Amino acid sequence: MKYRKCWLVAIALAMLLAFNGCQNETAQSGNVLDLTTLSSDALHSTVDDIMLNPEAHLGEMIRVRGTYQPVFWDVTGLYYHYIVIDDPDTCCVMSFEFVLSGNPTFPDDFPAEDTLIEITGVFGSYVELEQTFFYLAVDEILIP
Repeated sequence: MKYRKCWLVAIALAMLLAFNGCQNETAQSGNVLDLTTLSSDALHSTVDDIMLNPEAHLGEMIRVRGTYQPVFWDVTGLYYHYIVIDDPDTCCVMSFEFVLSGNPTFPDDFPAEDTLIEITGVFGSYVELEQTFFYLAVDEILIP
């Protein structure tokens, strides 16, 4: 019985240390949550948290790297711009909508579809057609 308790305590400590390791990996560098430096597991966990708790991340500066995807929505007649996060280890597609500052025109002010890009922006929200959407407000699109 004594050995069983020791094993349970050891397993609990190992899990706690592993969790803390992931938590430390998601630490912000400066005032930017830099998703480009995270391992696959930490990236997936962090993006899941942002998507499941978006209000908790409003106003946060986030840096992300992925491929550019424009999407036309017939309901509004507008193009929406996404960065699809490249993570071959996950089962699901992860992406963020982003809005480029100024008055950009599509396609002139945007890279070609499927181009690898990096953006840094402030996480925000807007309401359209009575639904809340979340996005990154960015000033520039970098092509690494």
